[in-house]
Amino acid sequence: MFNRKGRPAAADFIAFRVDPRLLRWALIGAVALGLRLYRLDDRSLWFDEIVTIRTAREPSVAQLVQTLDRIDGSRAPLHPLLLHGWMRAFGDSSVSARLLSVALGVATVALVLAQGRWAWSDRVGEIAAWFCAVCPPLVYYSQEVRMYSLVVLLAVASWMALLAAWRDPRPRYWIAYGALLALLFYAHPLAVFMIAAHGLVGIIGVLCGKLPAGRWAAAMIGAAAVAAPWLPRYLGQKTDYPIPRYPIRFLLATPIEYFGGNSLSLLVWGVVIVVGLATFSEGRLRVRTPEPSLAALAWFVVPPTLIYGYSWLRQPIFGQARYTLFIAPAYFLLIASGLAEVPRWLRLALMASATALAAYGLAVVTYAPNHKADWRAAAAWIRGQGGEAVVVVHAGDPRFIREPMEAARYYLKPDESLTLSTGDGESRRPGAIVYHAHVTTAPGGTPPVGETAAASFHGLTITRGVANPEGQDGANRRSP
Repeated sequence: MFNRKGRPAAADFIAFRVDPRLLRWALIGAVALGLRLYRLDDRSLWFDEIVTIRTAREPSVAQLVQTLDRIDGSRAPLHPLLLHGWMRAFGDSSVSARLLSVALGVATVALVLAQGRWAWSDRVGEIAAWFCAVCPPLVYYSQEVRMYSLVVLLAVASWMALLAAWRDPRPRYWIAYGALLALLFYAHPLAVFMIAAHGLVGIIGVLCGKLPAGRWAAAMIGAAAVAAPWLPRYLGQKTDYPIPRYPIRFLLATPIEYFGGNSLSLLVWGVVIVVGLATFSEGRLRVRTPEPSLAALAWFVVPPTLIYGYSWLRQPIFGQARYTLFIAPAYFLLIASGLAEVPRWLRLALMASATALAAYGLAVVTYAPNHKADWRAAAAWIRGQGGEAVVVVHAGDPRFIREPMEAARYYLKPDESLTLSTGDGESRRPGAIVYHAHVTTAPGGTPPVGETAAASFHGLTITRGVANPEGQDGANRRSP
């Protein structure tokens, strides 16, 4: 075993083998982390992110809740509270704030790997985790200072806790399950639709004699009791922008966004899912993994269906991709369970095609710089001009002036030498340079008729004038 000098013999190094599973898991983790860190701070913060940071910066929890009620339409407190503690530990820069979402996104990949391995097999866990690692919307919302990566993580954890309680009825699993449902509720108001899916699976489990009725009911009632004080804040919430009532095909096409592709690719993945769910054995059709399959199906199907139904019956809320993002891991687990059953060559071919589609989505959507107006670059340019200035913000839609105003206020940080205003350019600083920031929909955009652009940025066009002694902007002054 050792040579004369007491060192391990070369043969022992040759005989040493690293578990190939560890290498695969490390690769999945490295890809998940790398994709979420890549170009993390390239984009300016947008309105929702700025609202979240402003809320989390409050010095106390009481002030945080007050600010949340006042400026955040979601009213969901869990993520701002986590971010509050995170920024105290790691700073309150945009990079630091986004790193919390990165950590939550990578943790989701790890938890999907664990759930797939535990509930199905190593292969299922690895495939599903790989798809989560490269999924364009999961990567995108792991780079945003909002609650969506947290909601996805809690959705995965809640279903894993239910399956753990299903297999082992000890009280600690039911306590953890109830606690995770309560946390999920506080993470986002639309989580109530995910909790409804949990309720459906629980009722089926109780009726089939697979779940203890008392402990399941205690977990649900406990979660409801914890959630009840906050429920009035969620009731009557509306979306920031009007959303149409979409035809049913949009509901059916929801999973396409997770890989890309079209209806044909969706059909292929549907066949793969069926292969994973059922098998012929002894002349009978059997479900391969009843409890995990039921949980994944309910997780995948029920929430978006309920959200869609609610949109038609009461208020349109279906349509924003981020509102149904928490079903993506279930979709990947269902696909992975099917891919684990097909021949290796077919499995690798389908995984390669899905990865190629995801790579295309990452390149043209996730990392595209043109999602939001580039207020950071515009603010740096305006500050760099020097002198006293007034920045007049013109929204593309006057109904939504608050969004660009919040972004301008965050990046320009108005002080004695710079003020912000809206409207036609009234200035309280005679002789100050007046910059008009026009929100556009295209890179650079075009200035309004009769004005010349002083600078252009994505989503913004800046024009310039000088306020006269009476305070009227020279750029917009009309001759008699």
